[in-house]
Amino acid sequence: MSAGRECEKGLLTLLVPILSVGFGACGSTPLAPIPDPGGPFQTSLPATATISKLTATEAQQLCSDLTAAYKTFLGGAISVESTCRIFGAEAAAQPADGGTFQNDGGTPQANCQAEYDNCKQELSGTPVGYFCPLPATNCNATVEILSSCLNEIAAGEPIEMCIGLPTCDMITPGETVTQTPPPKMSDLPPLPACLRLYQQCPPMDFFYPCGSF
Repeated sequence: MSAGRECEKGLLTLLVPILSVGFGACGSTPLAPIPDPGGPFQTSLPATATISKLTATEAQQLCSDLTAAYKTFLGGAISVESTCRIFGAEAAAQPADGGTFQNDGGTPQANCQAEYDNCKQELSGTPVGYFCPLPATNCNATVEILSSCLNEIAAGEPIEMCIGLPTCDMITPGETVTQTPPPKMSDLPPLPACLRLYQQCPPMDFFYPCGSF
């Protein structure tokens, strides 16, 4: 398990008991709904469907949707983008040679972009190593709260947040490319839907892919 994942677990472990006490004090008062803010995560499943009660076909569909999210804006996307930005930055650091890379003019930005584009193309067909947590028993969360959680994460722009490397057009010739550290957890926007999802369905422990304490 990665250090980032351990940090996510630690934060959730601290927060979930606090939430439990708050909910218990309310007796039978229903939980306030957390609307889906909308975003890149989409699914054709009914929003009101309970995750543990999904049919095998529905669970398979949700797994496909989660895999797409992983590849689009979660861990898979971050891994690919980080790798290609590193290759691009290394190409930008090479001396201008009048056009070593195809269709460039030998400038650092052009060399960076050519190498970045080549990297993205090569990795586009790489299998996605995502382990789907479905089917999940004793998972009382709805599809809507899962969707809300993932779109909350996406709104925080996790790719830019976690990578900390400039895009090719931001590279300044002659300057060393540096990587900014990940933000502190305390500075990140709250994720109320993800916290509720974890309380109602512990296997669905989605949170920001990076962050420090």
